[in-house]
Amino acid sequence: MPGWPRFQRRSRQWLQASWYGEKVATSKKAAPAELAKKMAQLERMPTALWLTTIDSVSRLPPWLDAAAAQQKKAKKPVVPIVVLYDLPNRDCSAKSSAGELDAADAGETRYRSEFIDAIAKLFAAHPAQRIVALLEPDSLPNVATNLNIEKCRRSADVYESSSAYAISKLSLPNVYLYLDAAHAGWLGWDGNATSRS
Repeated sequence: MPGWPRFQRRSRQWLQASWYGEKVATSKKAAPAELAKKMAQLERMPTALWLTTIDSVSRLPPWLDAAAAQQKKAKKPVVPIVVLYDLPNRDCSAKSSAGELDAADAGETRYRSEFIDAIAKLFAAHPAQRIVALLEPDSLPNVATNLNIEKCRRSADVYESSSAYAISKLSLPNVYLYLDAAHAGWLGWDGNATSRS
């Protein structure tokens, strides 16, 4: 199978790695025993950094540095998780999580130059660090299943080209990308069949 040895090599890289988890201040000592136990379990869970605006990119360097420090102390790979969520016309079918960038007002240009390029530069500055990047959760399936909404219809091309740009810029040797394409419960229904193509 073409590419299989490369996949196996990259898969083995995860065997000795652990996820970066930001230490959350907890008051376990004051908590009842059962709750303290749950809090301790929660502290071992990985924490993702959500980048939802251009300004939020400034939070990435200390996040990567903290993960690198944890990695140095542990003497094994520690992998930070970063979620990128700032597409122009983000969440085109709802208002609750609408983003800062308007496609009609140079949003795509700003997304590329001020958001994606800035993040790619920071990722590239940490070549010895494995990084997981989740790209624009819900965005592509959202636009695919809501083309009956004017804003989503106008956003479809921008979502596609911006996602392709992000993939091309963030496909670095140390970065592992996840592109959310929904799930069978969302796109698997017959009514959404035309949206999948």
